Amino acid sequence: MHRKAFFILVAFIMIVSRMSAQTDESHVCTPLLTDKTVTQIEVDIHGNIYALVQNQNLYKLDSQGEIIAQFSYPAYGKLSSFSVSNPEKIFLFYKDAGVMLLLTDQMVSLSQPILLFDLDFFNISLATYVNNSFYLLDQQEEKLFVMDHFLKIKQQIQLPHEVQNCKKIVANLDNSVTLYDEREGFFFYDSFGNFEKKIGLKIPHDFQFLGERVIFPDQSFLKEYYFDRLEFKETELNHILNPELQIISLRIHTQFFVVVDVQGKLYLCKLNR
Repeated sequence: MHRKAFFILVAFIMIVSRMSAQTDESHVCTPLLTDKTVTQIEVDIHGNIYALVQNQNLYKLDSQGEIIAQFSYPAYGKLSSFSVSNPEKIFLFYKDAGVMLLLTDQMVSLSQPILLFDLDFFNISLATYVNNSFYLLDQQEEKLFVMDHFLKIKQQIQLPHEVQNCKKIVANLDNSVTLYDEREGFFFYDSFGNFEKKIGLKIPHDFQFLGERVIFPDQSFLKEYYFDRLEFKETELNHILNPELQIISLRIHTQFFVVVDVQGKLYLCKLNR
C-alpha cells in the first residue's frame, strides 16, 4: 500500500472508530459555499477540499473551509471529472470537448491543454492521472490506454466484453488499476495490465477507494466494503450527524469529513468538542 493510501486508511480507521465508540458525541457540520450547488467533491492528502459547482467551477478550500483558489473554463463545457491524487498536479477531464488539463496547487494551468481529438482519441469516456501517467478508457474499443507524461502510449489493457458501463477508474502509484462497472462490479488489474480478479459488488459509483476497501454513504449509514475479506461494515450516521441531512456524497480525512446532501449543499463536519 503506497504512502498516501496508508495515511488516509489510518485516518479512516480513527474516524470510524470514534464514530462507533462515541455515538453520544455529535459532529458539527458547517455549511460551505452556501449559495452554490455542488456536484462532486474530493479531499487531498493535505486536507484541502475540492468542490465542483454545477459541473463547471472547481473550488479549492482549506481544512477550515476557506476558499484558496478557483478554476473555470466555460469554453470546454462540462467538467466530467477531476483527480487530486497529486495536489501539485490537479487533473481535469472534459469529456465532451476531448480535453485534459493539469493545474498547479494554486489552480493555474500547468501546461497547454491536452487535446485528445488531435491525438486520435475520439471515444474516451473516462480519464484520470496518477504518477505522471494518463489513463484513458475507450469503451467502444474495450481498451484502457496508459500514456506517459510525453503522451506516448506505454500500455494497452484489453477489457472484457462485459465492461460496458464503466463509471470510475482507480489508478494506483504501483501502476495497478481498478475499474468499476455499475452493472458488473469491480475489475482488478496488476501493474503489468494482467487481469487479477472480479468482485461483483454494485454500489453507488461516488465512493472513496482506500487500499483494500471502499467507503460510501447509503441513506443513514456509512458503509465500508473489504475486498480482501469480502464483507461489509456499516456505521449509523444519524448518531453523529443531523438526521435531517440526506447525504449522497462523503469524503474522509484525518480530523474531519465533508459531505454533500441531496440538494447539492456542501458541509464540513468536525467532532463537537
